[in-house]
Amino acid sequence: MAAMESFKDSLSRDELLGIADEAVRELEARAPSDFPITELLVLEAVDRLIFRRLRLPAYAEWRREGRIDLLRTPLLPQQGSKLAKPLHEQVLVSVATVSQDLLRALARNPEQLFALSPRKFEELIAELLHRQGFSCELTPVSNDGGKDIVASLETGVGSFVVYVECKRFGQEHRVGARLARELLGVVTHGRVTAGLLVTTSAFTRGAKQLQHSNPHRLGLRDYQHVRDWLLRYGPHS
Repeated sequence: MAAMESFKDSLSRDELLGIADEAVRELEARAPSDFPITELLVLEAVDRLIFRRLRLPAYAEWRREGRIDLLRTPLLPQQGSKLAKPLHEQVLVSVATVSQDLLRALARNPEQLFALSPRKFEELIAELLHRQGFSCELTPVSNDGGKDIVASLETGVGSFVVYVECKRFGQEHRVGARLARELLGVVTHGRVTAGLLVTTSAFTRGAKQLQHSNPHRLGLRDYQHVRDWLLRYGPHS
């Protein structure tokens, strides 16, 4: 990842715009004619092009091994809105400042959480936990062992490890007791401190009852909690 950032820093504006133009052309060639090419897709394509040029490890492998500083996803344009600049120029700005810009934009418009991919949501939660003092590592996209983030905290009284499972669901799709119970099982098997289930939606009564029965082993954080985190730990941190 350091090689990626060093390479970007070495490029002039015109050179970086040229890579973005190439990324847009690749997407247009591969995507169906009616498929919307968003900033998110262009940014991903830019990174793939740079990976090929630098002969870095496979892009998918890099994404799986990513840490919290992979939060470089620009906010998707709101429905019906028009970009003030060409798409590739929007991406150019985002490459340098997107982490802080994304947090600021989500704090202003938290409903844009639903425009993030599940992986981007995991990266966002890892960043917000990091800003609360945790050291965070993302698990692989597949075969994650029932956890998306391993968050650890060193204190004067000992070390604490929390398994975090993230669910970027629609508002109508509540997280039920089954997922909460599965996370508790992973926590027990891993012999860690606790589990935290974070979602963009809400929790069913069964999930809340399970948490109430395991107050020190299971935490639940819903859409409102994520909004509060964004306001408290986001762009002003």
